[in-house]
Amino acid sequence: MIKVKSGETVNMYVKNDLSDSTSVHWHGLEVNGPEDGGPHQVIDQGTLWEPSFMIDQPASTLWFHPHVIGTTAIQVYYGLAGLIIVEDEFSDALNIPKDYGVNDIPLIIQDRSFNSDGSFNYTTNMMNGVVGDKILVNGAITPTLKVIKSPLMVDFSKNLMLIRCFLYHQVKGQKSLLIFQNTRSVTWLIFRVVINL
Repeated sequence: MIKVKSGETVNMYVKNDLSDSTSVHWHGLEVNGPEDGGPHQVIDQGTLWEPSFMIDQPASTLWFHPHVIGTTAIQVYYGLAGLIIVEDEFSDALNIPKDYGVNDIPLIIQDRSFNSDGSFNYTTNMMNGVVGDKILVNGAITPTLKVIKSPLMVDFSKNLMLIRCFLYHQVKGQKSLLIFQNTRSVTWLIFRVVINL
């Protein structure tokens, strides 16, 4: 996860240690083209990309991902993606939990299928959607989190094309499927909620 503040200058250092070319696109950040990390900014194997930009937008929960034509989906499926949290003076003033990792918990929820050896089972054309046999939360299967009784802030990043999303209330033993419907094409939905325990 990358956390930045509106008004600050950010210097990124992205080294490609993959066996393939990649890029890193700051999805939702309002930056100039040369710093955007789109498909035209390929980072070859073993090279370094050092964009620098000013954060000039309100508080938001965004994400980063590769954007090389033909390999975006597989690189995201294998884990090259994450959250970007932009904070500003308004988000600082909100009466919401702010203790990262204690009561402010980012969650990335994803569907994945596995081969018998435990490796990911990726099939081509997953940009059109997939329902895996396991749901991962922050890269883990069936993780648990002990929380104290207090308000809890959760950042969700939900790829509508690649995953399903369930909320589970352990005390009541209820599992609820969240269904998102929209008349326009939506690929990613990112939102924050506050849960009072």
